[in-house]
Amino acid sequence: QANEAGTYTVRIGGTNCTDGTLATGTNVTGNNLATTSIATTLNNSSLASGSNTVRVCVQNLVGNYGYNTQGVTKDNVAPVAGNSGTITTASVTSTSLTLNWTRATDIYTAQSNLQYKVMMSTSSNINTVTDAQTTGGGRIVVQDWTANINTKSVSTPVVLTAGYTYWFNVLVKDSVGNIGLYSVKSQTIP
Repeated sequence: QANEAGTYTVRIGGTNCTDGTLATGTNVTGNNLATTSIATTLNNSSLASGSNTVRVCVQNLVGNYGYNTQGVTKDNVAPVAGNSGTITTASVTSTSLTLNWTRATDIYTAQSNLQYKVMMSTSSNINTVTDAQTTGGGRIVVQDWTANINTKSVSTPVVLTAGYTYWFNVLVKDSVGNIGLYSVKSQTIP
């Protein structure tokens, strides 16, 4: 919204209203009436990964510019699983075990705010983020999304059967929903 009528553009980057790149999306350029709000939606592709400067420029009828700038961060990077994604098991019995992993890191989300989801399967079918989020086909959720954990006891109501091998995986999610994946850990129950 501007206090004078004119033409407007939404630009990404640069230092003024004549450089940078014209954004793509809806209502990124056009004519504006004085004191009338305009809603703009930027296409994801307009923004680079990381920090971006978005500048809304309005040129009045005599060619002078007014503008407002806003910093926008595009986070499209998944968290990085700790210790190269290694999951270990401990205290393995015929009815329970404990999974351990090193907490992940992320560029924008604090480590204490990362959330983890633990999956178990009766076959080696949880090797991708998509597979590890899907239940059925022997895949079950052992622990739904929980912040700031690095261990999970697997026991009742999860049923482990002696002599069987189970596969486990841990997903990690940042505050905007990017998901990383640990390496699958198999364990045979004694």
